[in-house]
Amino acid sequence: PGAGEFYAENYWKAALFLAVDVAAWSLAYSFNKKGNNQTDFFQGFADQHWSVVNYARYSLDNYLTAEQKRQYEPRLFKPGGAPWEQVNWNVLNEMERAISLTQEGKYYSHTLPPYGEQQYYELIGKYKQFNQGWDDAPTTYTYPDPVTTKFDYYAGERGKANDYYSTATTYVTVAVVNHVLSALDAAWTASTHNHNIHASMQMQTVPTQFGFARVPVARVEYSF
Repeated sequence: PGAGEFYAENYWKAALFLAVDVAAWSLAYSFNKKGNNQTDFFQGFADQHWSVVNYARYSLDNYLTAEQKRQYEPRLFKPGGAPWEQVNWNVLNEMERAISLTQEGKYYSHTLPPYGEQQYYELIGKYKQFNQGWDDAPTTYTYPDPVTTKFDYYAGERGKANDYYSTATTYVTVAVVNHVLSALDAAWTASTHNHNIHASMQMQTVPTQFGFARVPVARVEYSF
């Protein structure tokens, strides 16, 4: 951006388009980096304060019949280190679908994606279904009671990351629009700059030692 204006000796426009381009890409990079840092923060907070084991245990104990509980419990939990390593995810999702068919658990509208995926971190701070996984959750929860303090805090921090990414995308859009406007303006400015330049080509007859010959002649004129 600005190169066409510079060619046409319109240096102020050239500087303006170049400055907008540099500023837009710099701000896009800055806000994207802020988004990445904020994402690392809220994901770390979730890993520390939200447990899929707590969520799975509460769901198992409060929404299923005794027969269903005997069916799922032996397969649901397994030995592991971190909470997300102690749950059989396929069985958890199967249980969530079963709960969604009950009257009390019909607000179980989603199955939890595997740990670490973007949707995993989004859902646990978006839907009340996952309230009981937070370590400040009450002993019991009745939908649609308010969510926990940490649920609310986490949702706000995740929202900040989304805002940073949205702002970065806006500045990328500004940079792209600046490119388009610069190209259009450069075409117009260059055509005006070259208005006094005229070029022509014609065939001309010239004498040679073998007689007359027709040769192409190019001619360029610049009017002051």
